[in-house]
Amino acid sequence: FCYIWCLACNDAIGWNMSVDPSKKYFLPISFLFLAIVLALFGVLMIYNASTSWARAQSQLLWFALALGAGVFTASIDYRFWKKMAWPLYIASVILLVIVLIPGVGDSTFGAQRWIRLPELPLLGPIGFQPAEVTKISLVLFFAAWFSKKDRKKDRYAFLGFLGCLGAIVLLIMLGPDLGTTIVTVSSVLVIYVLAREPMKY
Repeated sequence: FCYIWCLACNDAIGWNMSVDPSKKYFLPISFLFLAIVLALFGVLMIYNASTSWARAQSQLLWFALALGAGVFTASIDYRFWKKMAWPLYIASVILLVIVLIPGVGDSTFGAQRWIRLPELPLLGPIGFQPAEVTKISLVLFFAAWFSKKDRKKDRYAFLGFLGCLGAIVLLIMLGPDLGTTIVTVSSVLVIYVLAREPMKY
């Protein structure tokens, strides 16, 4: 996620991230190593807390799947995601609406954040939080938004920015999910500042 964020911001604001060709894999491998260490530490903590190898094994399987998905995603030219910005945004809105539908979204501790899917062998019950998908799609969406060369920086453009962000924030808060809202808004505001948008707004 951090690596994609760096590349997205690079495209949006024109940073020069060129490096020595002999070290061109340093940045992604650094992030990959950090992600692997954190994930394995998480598996260790789950095993330590539950003293159940079955839970730790399930997490290891998910980690392997995630690692494969990460390698596959990293092999795709990041400019492809610029073309996918609007479809991903629309898909995020649809998923956030679906999770609020009674009987579809799973309500836990008074919050409706999960979409549950059928159980799979070895992996067990499967579910995902649309808000987590939205975190990444919004970073890509607004990086693409701010990278348009011919866009205006007037109040109407700012209102469009607020409208797109506000629609997502409203749907997440209907969950409710304040933590994800704070992370999402903070990420977008960082991109807004780095894109050198008018600070008077």
